Amino acid sequence: MAKSKNKRNISSNSNKKEIEQSNNDPNTIEDELQQKQSINTYLFYSSILENNNQIKKAIEALQTANKKYPHNSEILNGLGYMITEHNGKLDIAEKYLLEASKLDSTSTNIWDSLMWLYYKKGEYQKALNIFPKDKLDDISNSTIAYHLGEIYLKLGVISEAEHYFNLAIELNTENDAVNKSQNKLKEIKEK
Repeated sequence: MAKSKNKRNISSNSNKKEIEQSNNDPNTIEDELQQKQSINTYLFYSSILENNNQIKKAIEALQTANKKYPHNSEILNGLGYMITEHNGKLDIAEKYLLEASKLDSTSTNIWDSLMWLYYKKGEYQKALNIFPKDKLDDISNSTIAYHLGEIYLKLGVISEAEHYFNLAIELNTENDAVNKSQNKLKEIKEK
């Protein structure tokens, strides 16, 4: 039996929930599409600002997005991670990240952000415990591997730290994480 030309096989897990909630109403789907584009625009804009070292403006852009879309896990994660990395108000960041994890418990990026937050708080075992064990074999991002390497290093588990620093380098998805991992491996070898 031939498939209709107008139907597409949409298999993305992130879209299935939205499609089910839309009841296949084109107006609802169009609204969702416009909202998603706007969310992505905020995320992209904040990333550009961060890359240009305009951190305050990047956080403000994400705060504006959060007011507009208060139940969006990507915005909450971006805001929480940006505050964790650059602002130091870790209790505020934790609030955003915990809310993001409630909205999307399957996101590796959200769990990484929470893990990094607890690392920044000096709670290394909690940082390691928060990251789902079933996701450890599926890491495809240098930053996440680097974060795990740092946590294992703080916990004194050098072989695991080396493993994750090497993985960050092998994945080679983000230059900063690769460079930091290379430096950490050099420091370990010099000891």
